[in-house]
Amino acid sequence: MAQLLLARLLDWGNPRDDGSTWWSERRDDDDAETSSDDLSEDFNEPPELPEDVLINCFQHLRSYHDIASAARVSRSWHSAAVRLWGHRQRLTFAKCRNPEIALPSIIPMACVVTDIDLCGCRLSDASLEAASMATPVCQLQSLSLWGVKGVSDAGICRLVMKCKSLKHLNLGGTCVTSSSIFTIARSCPSLEILNLWGCRKVTDKGILAVVAGCMHLRELNLWGVPLSFHCLAYLMSRCPDLEIKPTPGVGSGFPAYGIVRQAA
Repeated sequence: MAQLLLARLLDWGNPRDDGSTWWSERRDDDDAETSSDDLSEDFNEPPELPEDVLINCFQHLRSYHDIASAARVSRSWHSAAVRLWGHRQRLTFAKCRNPEIALPSIIPMACVVTDIDLCGCRLSDASLEAASMATPVCQLQSLSLWGVKGVSDAGICRLVMKCKSLKHLNLGGTCVTSSSIFTIARSCPSLEILNLWGCRKVTDKGILAVVAGCMHLRELNLWGVPLSFHCLAYLMSRCPDLEIKPTPGVGSGFPAYGIVRQAA
């Protein structure tokens, strides 16, 4: 049954060639005096199933885009989709067509969410600030902003300040500076993994601050970060349990590896 319903989403919820959907047509005709039999015949209305059954089916959907398609099928499907957010521990917006609107509206309903993936989404500081006001943000353990170019320190700092339980943070490919890193150092004491791949505006001071503030940090991706010789030497000598990625060496992007090894 679950596979059948999910397959029908392609017909019921996804946009047609003209941009319309079955549900958009149904809503446009809500005011028309048409019998339910006519609607069923004209729009191929899906069967009415118990909400718990629909929720169980929707659990096979992995992205907001897919669940949004399901929510457009009918009012009962929309209600089930809304209830589903309250049972999700992981939310991925990777395929979402309009994450700017979806993010602040969905997160407040995700009561048990601990992992949010915003990889490659088109977001602004305003959407991150709106999301930071949602209560579930305080319980996040994993957050990925990989490749999100439209946000700055302002939005990231507002969001990170609320993520006191964060253990895994991916800021790779973003435009963050040491300002965000200082906020992370102050706000995320439980942080274990930090990805700063390609964050070329982060300085030595930011790296040293996050290492000192996040006592549980065990993995740090610094590919492309312009570290100085002294900073890298400090990390290798004072933080032997910290795994630095990529491993400092020839072709890793880190300077004077042979000299650093001698200093360490």
